[in-house]
This record gives sequence, C-alpha cells and structure tokens, in this order.
Amino acid sequence: MQISVPILAFAKSKSSVTLHGGTDASFAPPIDYMVEFLNGIVFPEIRTFSGYYPQGGGTVVVDVDPICGKLSPVCLTEMGSIVKVTGSTFVAGKVPIKVADEMRSVGLETLRSHFPDVPIEVESFRAPDNSRHGSVSSFLYVVEETSTGCRLAVSGLGQPRGPPVRQLVKEAIEQELIPCIKSGVCCDTHMQDQLILPMALAQGKSVIRTTTPLTLHTQSAIYVAEKILPSVRLAYSIRLNGHLHLTHTDIFFR
Repeated sequence: MQISVPILAFAKSKSSVTLHGGTDASFAPPIDYMVEFLNGIVFPEIRTFSGYYPQGGGTVVVDVDPICGKLSPVCLTEMGSIVKVTGSTFVAGKVPIKVADEMRSVGLETLRSHFPDVPIEVESFRAPDNSRHGSVSSFLYVVEETSTGCRLAVSGLGQPRGPPVRQLVKEAIEQELIPCIKSGVCCDTHMQDQLILPMALAQGKSVIRTTTPLTLHTQSAIYVAEKILPSVRLAYSIRLNGHLHLTHTDIFFR
C-alpha cells in the first residue's frame, strides 16, 4: 500500500486498491494508525475489515484520486508544545472487555503522570463482529496535536503468551512515546518510513525532524525510492538533533 498508492496518485483517473491479509500484527503499526494518520492526507480514503493476528483475513480498500498539479513538500522541523492526547483500546472476538478497560486505565494513569496539564481522552470498546476477523486486544495512543501541528503515536497488540497488558501499555508509552516527545521529533518511528516516498515525489525540498538512527524500514524505503525514481539521488548522513532533510538530490540529518 505504501508503495502503490503514492504512484497511483499520478494516474490519469481514479484508482482503487484492495489488499487482503493481517491488519493488526506484531512489529508493525495497526491499520487504525494508518487510517488515523494518513486517511485524507497520503491516502484519500481507506475502508477496512480488520483481520487480527494470528488469523489474518482482513481487507483494506484504498481509493486514490489523481492529484491536480504537483505534490506539495512537507516541512516539519519544530515539534512545539503538546495540546491534546487521545487514545483508544479495544478487544475483539473472545477477549473480554475488561482487558480493554484495563489498558485504558493504565494508559490514562501513565499519560497523566507525564502530562498533568494536557487534556487526555481515551476510549475503550469492543470491536463489532461484522467488522473484524479473529480475537485480539489492542491499543493506540496518539499525541493528537501540538502547537505546530505535529502528531506522534504508539501502539501495541496483546499476545496470549506475551507480557501482561498493564506492562505492555506502560512500557510502550514510557519507552517509545515519551522518548520521542522529549527528543523534540516531529514524527515517530512508524511514520518515518511512511513519508519517504511521498516526500521524494513532492515538488521542492521536504524537511522532517525525526529519530536517529534511521529505522531499517526507512532505509528500505529510501532504497525503493531510488529504484523507482532513478532521477532522484538519495543520500543521508547523521548529525546532531536528528533532522532529516529530503530533496531531489540528498537526504541528510542536521
């Protein structure tokens, strides 16, 4: 999806891509993350039928309208101050709702300890049977807004033989989300690689401040961008503060 959709944006007419498989799995952002962050921005419209680990069986339909003119560059260099934090926890299938409620409680407690003066809203719910396949417990916490318009997130998936959900939520917030915020980056590690191809296709220089070192997914995205855009030379170097600059000739950290 990340490769095909930006390219289809340059097609002469509307396109639709239907993908099948798992939508919520370990070591990857859940489909809700993609919808929350990219729907209407990189992807004009995303419709989902969730398929959870380990069963899979999900369906994602992405409709892509051709762009008018050229893609505008992205400039995200100042994180600003946090204005609002939102989140959701849910269960599906055979997992009891009390698991989602516990994830919500732990998430609120942990977030409030770090952001006592910031509005925080977290909901817990059971996913309807007609919108999913499989059993799962999951959470997604989003720094919904900063004073400069940046957004960061952390997510996780409960495992039958994994750590307790209380530990899972607390560690995700304190070991992933909080370090991102303290470092002043403008996009999290999941979003980092999602932006490479759209940035490479944009007219002009795009600038994002992100984490260092580059994730392996981001390095792969750079490799793919070089292959499908032979006129674009991508190179990067890592310097202080973790700024990622992308132009049609260079990627480098400042």
